[in-house]
Amino acid sequence: VDVLPAGAAERQAYEAVGEAFPAFSDPDIWVIPAKTDATDEQLVTLSKEFAEVDRIESVDPVHEIGDADGHVLIGLRLTDDISPDSAEAVKLVRDLRELDTNIDVWIGGQAAGQADFSGALIDGLPFAGGLVLLATFILLFLMTGSVLVPVKALLTNVLSIAASLGITTWVFQHGHGSGLLGFESVGGLESYVVAVVVAFGFGLAMD
Repeated sequence: VDVLPAGAAERQAYEAVGEAFPAFSDPDIWVIPAKTDATDEQLVTLSKEFAEVDRIESVDPVHEIGDADGHVLIGLRLTDDISPDSAEAVKLVRDLRELDTNIDVWIGGQAAGQADFSGALIDGLPFAGGLVLLATFILLFLMTGSVLVPVKALLTNVLSIAASLGITTWVFQHGHGSGLLGFESVGGLESYVVAVVVAFGFGLAMD
């Protein structure tokens, strides 16, 4: 719901219910202790450690997860000035994972999923990008018998896709021209959208 425009009726209704009945809304970030035999004292200490972190407004009471082999969950609520799917929330998740807590924990939620997905994309980029460039170079070389033509084609396509991605970010992330195009920027681009657009763009450019 956070990717919907702020004026959308669906988002306003969802936020109204969350504000009126906060106990029934999902936490922005959830924490699961890795060990199932943690004592009540350890869980209380853990909750206090997260409560002291900047941008964490409150910490939900510890509650058991049904059918989860004895694991418990601690919900974290962010301050109102930070969205659960924003870059600030993703950075906060990374900072939380670096905390030296009294027991090992797993951290999840929308921002954690975004952080994990972006990390997976970045980790796989050198291999995937190198494989695509090498395969394209070999195919164009076999087709044309030239070394210069594949290099020129690759450079041209990389530059054009980078320019397209830059314009997409300028418009849809920063909101330039949003009034003219009739949309409201949510302040970011989904990582999977960027990956798919680059893949399709490069494929079409090579065609």
